[in-house]
Amino acid sequence: MKNLKSIIITGWFFCLSLGLHATSPQKSNLFLAACARPVAAYDMHVNNVRARIFAGGNLFNDKYYGGNYFTPASSSPPVSAINGVGVWMGGVDRAGSIKVSATTYSYDGSDFYTGPLDILGTTEATVCDQWDKIFTVKGNNIMQHIQNYKEALENQTGLSCNDISDDILYWPAQGNPYFEEKYGWKLPDQPLANYFDENDDGYYDPCLGDYPIIDNASCANGIYKIPAEINFFIFNDAGGPQTFTKQAKLQMEFQVSAFAYNTTNELNDMTFYQYKLISKAPEDLIDCYFSWWVDPDL
Repeated sequence: MKNLKSIIITGWFFCLSLGLHATSPQKSNLFLAACARPVAAYDMHVNNVRARIFAGGNLFNDKYYGGNYFTPASSSPPVSAINGVGVWMGGVDRAGSIKVSATTYSYDGSDFYTGPLDILGTTEATVCDQWDKIFTVKGNNIMQHIQNYKEALENQTGLSCNDISDDILYWPAQGNPYFEEKYGWKLPDQPLANYFDENDDGYYDPCLGDYPIIDNASCANGIYKIPAEINFFIFNDAGGPQTFTKQAKLQMEFQVSAFAYNTTNELNDMTFYQYKLISKAPEDLIDCYFSWWVDPDL
């Protein structure tokens, strides 16, 4: 893994944390997996914002009801501040070939599919279908889990797995030994959803005190700030044809954490999004750009 770059952009309604990781597969075997278009959606409503998130590269816009970024969330009739958001990314490889993946409204075409990519930058329909979901964990469950583990240490007793809530026990983090019993398929052995690693063994096991977090952007003075809710999903641009840009694909994996806080200050009017980008193409990008396309409704 090489070329780690990060940038943080803040705004009134969102915070974006972007990290780019590049891997170097030995060969390319770009395969059009004919994955189905993503359908998973979830309404994140934990503070003064109600935002509909989707698993496939676009946010907030529903083809039937339009914009779904409501603030204040309780307004009647509901007023959406944003009509839609879509990921745009492009770059040039060392041969000078231009590669672009993007989306605006999903019903206008999209270059994205759900799930991680393998080391060759490919995927298959079964993997896309399995990952067409959004995983959600509640902050109060994380806080209770931390307290339960602390008490187990103080009492010199083991933490009972039966006392761990399902959203923590089955969090899609690397090496989670319990994930398959709920979902029926194994996680790939690679970094996935972020977590605090209590024993620093590199694998997620909540029964040993591990718990979900967002990445180090949430860490101040060694203390992790636990959001009221964290939502995690993965999408890619190699699961099928580029129906929006019709350009060469990047073979990029996008890991997203969407989260929010319940507070008494301005954070109560915001939602946050962290994107980790993992390039699994056989060649480097020497010039690369990432952005959001935004259709505001203010």
